[in-house]
Amino acid sequence: MPRNVDVLADQNCGYCTMGCRIGAKQSMLLTYLQDAAEAGARFVTSADVRTIETDQGRAMGVVAKVNGHTVRVSTRAVVVAAGALNTPALLLRSGVGGPRRPLGDICGCIP
Repeated sequence: MPRNVDVLADQNCGYCTMGCRIGAKQSMLLTYLQDAAEAGARFVTSADVRTIETDQGRAMGVVAKVNGHTVRVSTRAVVVAAGALNTPALLLRSGVGGPRRPLGDICGCIP
């Protein structure tokens, strides 16, 4: 399988695990986010998403705190990527799940 990096032998490339110090790795920053920006997407950084707004079971946007201000974003799609602990917390705060669709019933934490 080919490596997901431009080959730069003199830089000892292809062995980094936590990002690339010279920006050669074809990471999400250089691929999907670049494509989204070119298509007109706007990005909000340092946002503390508090809830997902739903309408009839469909995600319609998010409410977040950004620098002390409440920001409401309406969108056609919501992607939650808040990690193993924060994703279920966000979904529960947003009212996602319930008796017929339990949230986290197959997940567990191993200390």
